Amino acid sequence: MTSAFGGTVTGGIQDISALLPLLGTEQCEEHVGSALVGGFLYAAVAPLSLFGSLGIVRAGVKALIACIRFRTFMGAKLLRDAGFEPVGKALSQIMWDGERHVAEKSLTEMLEKLHITDVEKLSVEEHRKDWNLWLLCCSIPVAVASTMPYMYFIRNDHTDPKYARWLYPLMRAIGGCLTATMVQFIIQTRLVEIIRNRLVFLKLDAIVKRDDIDPPDWWDAKYSSEVTLCKLFAKTHRGVRLGGSDADRMWKALEHSVTVGLPTADGKAQLNVSQQNQDPAAQQPRDIEAALPVVKEQYRPFTTPSYFHYMYIFFVICGMGLSIVGYIGSFTIVSNDGKGNANSNGPLIWLGAEIALSLLRMVIWSWNPSFDENTDLTFKLELEANNPLPTCNKFSEELEANGVIPLARSREFLGQITSFVGLLEPFESAGDGVALYYTMSAQRGPIGRGPTPTKQQRVLYITIYEYTENISRSFTLVYLPTSKQAKTCHNSTIEVQDSDDNVKGDSEDNVGRLCARLRGNVSTASNHITNNKPFIKKLDEHCASIFSKLQNRANDGTTEIKRTWALTEPPKVPEPRSEVKSDSGGESPLSEDELAYLREGELERSKRNFCSTRRTWVDARITFLKKQKHTVRSMIFCLTGY
Repeated sequence: MTSAFGGTVTGGIQDISALLPLLGTEQCEEHVGSALVGGFLYAAVAPLSLFGSLGIVRAGVKALIACIRFRTFMGAKLLRDAGFEPVGKALSQIMWDGERHVAEKSLTEMLEKLHITDVEKLSVEEHRKDWNLWLLCCSIPVAVASTMPYMYFIRNDHTDPKYARWLYPLMRAIGGCLTATMVQFIIQTRLVEIIRNRLVFLKLDAIVKRDDIDPPDWWDAKYSSEVTLCKLFAKTHRGVRLGGSDADRMWKALEHSVTVGLPTADGKAQLNVSQQNQDPAAQQPRDIEAALPVVKEQYRPFTTPSYFHYMYIFFVICGMGLSIVGYIGSFTIVSNDGKGNANSNGPLIWLGAEIALSLLRMVIWSWNPSFDENTDLTFKLELEANNPLPTCNKFSEELEANGVIPLARSREFLGQITSFVGLLEPFESAGDGVALYYTMSAQRGPIGRGPTPTKQQRVLYITIYEYTENISRSFTLVYLPTSKQAKTCHNSTIEVQDSDDNVKGDSEDNVGRLCARLRGNVSTASNHITNNKPFIKKLDEHCASIFSKLQNRANDGTTEIKRTWALTEPPKVPEPRSEVKSDSGGESPLSEDELAYLREGELERSKRNFCSTRRTWVDARITFLKKQKHTVRSMIFCLTGY
């Protein structure tokens, strides 16, 4: 009976072996594509069992095609059009989404969430050498262990030649490990290339917006940065633009701004486009050969070093070929053994060993230690040296006396703060239909009373604007650095400000032209927004962090932003929550530049009021003298008749 049972199982081993790989194919593909985020063990142990080898090959095919880029041809777009869905947290970043790579969309969302607007001072670095070394080291014992199920066939008689019994399993093991490791290298180089090209595009796009350059239709942030840059630099040969296309016209407009500040042939500084538009006669002749290159190095599109890039491609192709040949050959060895001897225990031993290795692989994946995740991307933001000026040049006493608070968008305001202090604590709004506007000012006089006056302290106004189909209302909260919550809450309305007061803004339609008109104090419990205690608590902590960051700015001049290879925030070790405190005892005094800016605005308004009063007095005096002159002439005529 035992012999009959063994013969039955052996006879159906081919059918069983055809079904078992389905249990590991998708998992191996997912883990190989997510190893840069989940850890090198995800990729290292994927080739441990024969079951799942096709998943490794599928991940290799996607990575191989996605890394192809030739001018405007993108392999990732070809994959998307062919119906291949992105699998794996890291691998999916080099795939295609709409009209650009997934990584470009993730990078844009990251910059918006962190309020980074000064992309010119942002760079990216990768930390992967140690991680890659550990991946290679762990792949060696995995390759050896994956050949263990075939030891019975190698040591005993078999219909196949002996060299085939160890060659095919070895090919499958080496090919799987080679594919799994080289896929990680391809993702790394390709993802860094996509990110750096995106940063180059954003830098040039900021110049386009700053100098009001009219770009062609294909210059848009929703398109792939690599395709856009390829079109811009397509006709550049040895630093000289050729032809008269839209790209040529676009680069000629960018050329002045890119080279601004560099010396020209006559030793003067190059003017940007906006300055030349204001004064066409101010354009200066340039000696390109002697003074500057046409294409500055920091704006040149980034390309992966060819020798590494093509070496990884070659190894992936070899790895996939070895995996497929070894996969087919290994199944052939098992099948031939069962056909040659129905009572052989070889297929049973092989099946049990492969199942054991599959279970071991699942145990290692579920273990998911933290030591194998020591790789990431680091974005470095070079901070501004000067404090961001207040959003308007009025002291808080004057703002509240007039009842008009000039507004700044949250993106603009928080972007300026971030450029100076680094990353702020993340803050989420109350939801859809609610917008926040900021106004930073300061108190004119000292806060405390005593023989030693204190410095002027900052004051932060946050206007919460709710807009729905039936409701449109706003509330303005006043924050001081010495208080843990809003000092007062005002009912307000959003209006357009028609004034000559200096309000910071970058364009004509900047929201700084808007203002909040205060309509009187109200209780925070009077509406559902300010009565939302969790939301107001987060808002209070957000304001406290702004005051604290402005007061306790790091002196190194740079801030680092750690991100995984999926451009997500790495997991943090939970720490005891503590209140935000500053070294100045809760105060946030102004810098000399900020105070000078406010004083200048005050003097300017005093001068304007004086001129207006003097003009009124002069007009009244002239009218009076004219009237007096007419009266004297009438009296003389009556007395003399002349």
